[in-house]
Amino acid sequence: MDKAATVDAFYAAYNSHDAGAAAALYASGGRHVEAASGKAREGRDALEAGLVGFFGMLDGLRFDEVKRIHSGNNVLVDYVMRGTMTRDLGPMKAKGQEIALPGVHVFTFEGDEIASTTDYWDPSEFGRQVAA
Repeated sequence: MDKAATVDAFYAAYNSHDAGAAAALYASGGRHVEAASGKAREGRDALEAGLVGFFGMLDGLRFDEVKRIHSGNNVLVDYVMRGTMTRDLGPMKAKGQEIALPGVHVFTFEGDEIASTTDYWDPSEFGRQVAA
């Protein structure tokens, strides 16, 4: 599978909430970093476990791709994450808020496998939408 097909499969797995399929696209030591918090997960098992929780965060969670840029071993994807907040997230209370959060995934590849992803999004924008 080439890089474009791997990114397509990544978003198909995300949008179908298939944590195992998404984690399987990473190299065995693959890593995901949340830039906003600096937290990272490494290895397919840890990635899958993290995604299981993430997919339950918003009802109808999906990623809509806006633009994709290929550059060497990297692919950057400008996206909008959408869903309805149906469960509390720490102090943030779920009231059925519709979330439309823009962000960017940066994929780094080893061959056709994902070596790492870094996810960039604005926590203050997320907080504003949750408070609405």
